[in-house]
Amino acid sequence: MKRLGLLSIGETPRPDILSVMHRELPDTELVEYGILDALDEKQRQALKPLPGDFPLVSRKRDGSQFSLGKRQAATLMEQGLRRLYEQGITVVVLLCTCRFSLNIPDGMLVVEAGRVIDAALEALARDGVTAGLLTPLPAQADELAEYYAHLPGRMVTASASPYEDVHLAEAAAERLKDADFVFLHCMGYTEPYRAAVHRVCGCPVMRAGSLVARFTAELMNF
Repeated sequence: MKRLGLLSIGETPRPDILSVMHRELPDTELVEYGILDALDEKQRQALKPLPGDFPLVSRKRDGSQFSLGKRQAATLMEQGLRRLYEQGITVVVLLCTCRFSLNIPDGMLVVEAGRVIDAALEALARDGVTAGLLTPLPAQADELAEYYAHLPGRMVTASASPYEDVHLAEAAAERLKDADFVFLHCMGYTEPYRAAVHRVCGCPVMRAGSLVARFTAELMNF
């Protein structure tokens, strides 16, 4: 059986992500590693975002939200890649929609979710087209709007955590009603969140997790 590594910036297991991965990769063994798994509470608190750092959001084992800084996460992600490689895993999905510059072990293929999403947004961006972006945190929405400012067309943003009540997504989606399509810019958004945003906006709504899972399924088709 083929094996695929799933590197999370939170704790494992991640049932929200495993469900979509199992659907797209039914004949693949999924090996999880979470960068918070082996850390105590004091070590976790040291990962909190520092001033000027991009805030990341992930899921703890109990389903609650955890926020950490991108710079703090990168070192632990590199350690996670090495751990998975030591287990014989040569294809890994980074379960975070932010882009990183990581040292990757020789011989390992890494699917960086953030780069897949960037490519999808670029493929759809056109003059006269309005893209909608839903992110977990307001600070992320502001920074990502600036990050994607080079793309043609217009972008509108809103924020609602995937680890809180889905009705918050419906309220946030009111700000995205003018969009021609909406992208849920976090791996933690589930199908109920996608459906809730679609009910409000009425346009195509894409989940990061589904897109990355389908991309990875094509890669693993060997």
